[in-house]
Amino acid sequence: MNGLDAPLLYISPNQINVQIPYRAGAGPAVLTVNNNGQIAGFQFQISPAAPAMFLDANGSAVGSATVVQGGTIATFVNGAGDITPATKSGFPSSTNSASGSAKPLLPISVTVGGKSAFLTYVGISAGLIGTMQVNFTVPPSVPVGVQPVVVTVGGFTSPTAKLTVTAAP
Repeated sequence: MNGLDAPLLYISPNQINVQIPYRAGAGPAVLTVNNNGQIAGFQFQISPAAPAMFLDANGSAVGSATVVQGGTIATFVNGAGDITPATKSGFPSSTNSASGSAKPLLPISVTVGGKSAFLTYVGISAGLIGTMQVNFTVPPSVPVGVQPVVVTVGGFTSPTAKLTVTAAP
């Protein structure tokens, strides 16, 4: 991709999943695929960020489908853009702590039910490739019931996920 090796995450006869290298930067890009000497290119735009949460079949954020008002939970996001410190693309992170994990360069925020959530941790997920873990506290004022959750990175918003909020004890 733009002359950089793009890690292959999945290959089948009809699909190739690649990680856009962290160093690729934003702007015009060309993905070149060489399949035993048959070369094809695909032009596209790389956005500074394109966040998306991992969702289950019901549209709920994976790992965090239910939380109590004022509770802290985690969600997993890809498409957070460039990170610091620089990390090799295609390799899982071996750390997942407040001091040791790479973080997005762009500002990140989460809303639940339209209200800003307090972020307690943001960093590359240990053992995963290109995946950011975002832990956040649901504001106690968020109403009970199914609420929309949105992650924003550098002004780019994720598709909406669902989160069931239950009453605080």
